[in-house]
Amino acid sequence: MERELPTIVIEGTEFLFDIERTVLMEKGALHNEIDFRFMKDLGTHYGFTYSTKSRNHSFYGSLDDLVGQSEQQADRKTEIYVEIPRIADIDPEGMCRKYGCRIEDLKDKSDFEIMVDQEIFNERLRGIPVTIEFPGKTYLVDVARNVLEPLDGIGENIRLNAFHYDYYYEDDESYHLFYNIKQNSVEDPLRDGTWGMTEWRFR
Repeated sequence: MERELPTIVIEGTEFLFDIERTVLMEKGALHNEIDFRFMKDLGTHYGFTYSTKSRNHSFYGSLDDLVGQSEQQADRKTEIYVEIPRIADIDPEGMCRKYGCRIEDLKDKSDFEIMVDQEIFNERLRGIPVTIEFPGKTYLVDVARNVLEPLDGIGENIRLNAFHYDYYYEDDESYHLFYNIKQNSVEDPLRDGTWGMTEWRFR
C-alpha cells in the first residue's frame, strides 16, 4: 500500500512533500511544485523567498503575471521570506527509507550529512577528481563542461549535452546511456539505430 505523503503549511497553503524528488506539491494543485534545490539549507531548517501569488518560489510568476498584469499591480509585497523544517523533520520515515539511515541518525546529523556521501564530498574538497566506472573504462567527470573524459586518455570524450534531451530522466536525475563495451563508446540508437550494447545509468 502506498504511504500517505507528509504535509506542511506555508502561509495558509498546504503542501505535500515528495522525498523521492525532494519537492513540495501544492495539495489540490499538484503541478505547482516547490523545488528544494532553490532553497538555502540552514542546517536546522530551509529558507527561501516565497510568492503568495504563485504559491511558489518568488521567481515563478502567477497566472495573472502571465496574462499581462501591470507592473504597478505586481508589487513586491507578495514576496516574503519563509522558513520550513528540515527534511528529516518533515518526513523522518521517508528519510530513513531512502538513505538507509536510522531514526537515531536524524537527531545527530543534518540533512546534508545524511543525503551526501561525506567520504566522497571530502575527497572533492581535497581536489581528488570525480570518476565514473563504465564496463572496462574509467572516465573523469568535467562538471564545468558537462563532459566525461577517458582517464587513460584513449578514446573520445562523452559530451553529455548531446544526450540530454533524449537520455536524461528528470524524475531520477540520471542519464540512461547505451555503452558499447567493445568499442568503449556511447552510442545513440534513437538516431543511428545501433543496438546490442549494455545500458549504463549514472547520475
